[in-house]
Amino acid sequence: MARSSCPGLAALVLAATTACSHDEGTRLVRVAQQKARPTPVQAPAPSSAPQVNQLMEDMKKQADDAVARTLQRPGTAEQKLAWGAMAIHEVMRPRLGPANAQLFSERQAQLRKLARALQLDEKKADAMLFKTLDAFFDELEQVTAALRAQGLTVTTEETSSGAIGWRPVVPGRAVTVEDRTRTIKTSRPYAELSPGPATVAGHPRKTLWLFPHGRMGTSLSMVTREQPGELEGATAGLLVFSQQAAQSADAVDGKLADTIAHVLYPEPASAAQAEDAPTHGVAHQSGVPTRLRASRRPAGAHVVIFESREGADVELTAWPASEVFVE
Repeated sequence: MARSSCPGLAALVLAATTACSHDEGTRLVRVAQQKARPTPVQAPAPSSAPQVNQLMEDMKKQADDAVARTLQRPGTAEQKLAWGAMAIHEVMRPRLGPANAQLFSERQAQLRKLARALQLDEKKADAMLFKTLDAFFDELEQVTAALRAQGLTVTTEETSSGAIGWRPVVPGRAVTVEDRTRTIKTSRPYAELSPGPATVAGHPRKTLWLFPHGRMGTSLSMVTREQPGELEGATAGLLVFSQQAAQSADAVDGKLADTIAHVLYPEPASAAQAEDAPTHGVAHQSGVPTRLRASRRPAGAHVVIFESREGADVELTAWPASEVFVE
């Protein structure tokens, strides 16, 4: 089956890019991880005008810094706009109650400023999926807080879909979850090919690769060792990927896996829902992406993976369920 460097689908509006290189995505994430990121402003809705003004000024300063860092990133203008949009949304969160309208206006101004600096049409900034990014960061915050409440150590870094072999290259967050209260032994990948013990001891840990909702795709072959990340789940605001053990530093046991799954994917409300619901919010269809009637949408489905096979080659395309099941 012939492969192209891009999926031939409408790319995420967030990304506004057709760059699909795995190597480029990996290079971008390595550069990003070397840069210090600010701690986003996190506070309840302020109760007075002076508090609102001060919080707004703090957010604007962090957004100015985000724009300046974005302009120094490698990549195309469209890629930089996508990274900048995510960075701006991360620090300019709708936490101002009735004053959120002012925040939305300021946030739009920051995006337009970035677009002008990148010599792009301001309409590209206006097309950013604000609700999608707000939902992403809301859930990211809730999930990391819930994992920490379980006594787990959680670290978050910038990443890109290119780092796990998915396209188009879009920004996201890599969340590493570690249980430092326990030690387990795990098999070392391909231990037979190099000197050293076959098993190693360490803390249970797993890295979740999280991205906002949007259309994504990848190619894999049944005859190659290295494979792209697996889209293991989806929530209302997150696409959740993981990597196979042979290609990651993960050391996952049942206890850690169950804890993460319980936080990310709450149990269905009833036994009937549990029987019909797709696993972890991911529904599957054979063939190329197509739209289906809304009445056919499985309860709890947030994303649909279309699978097309030809011999040992497989094309996977993920669409938000809201774009698949339509009236």
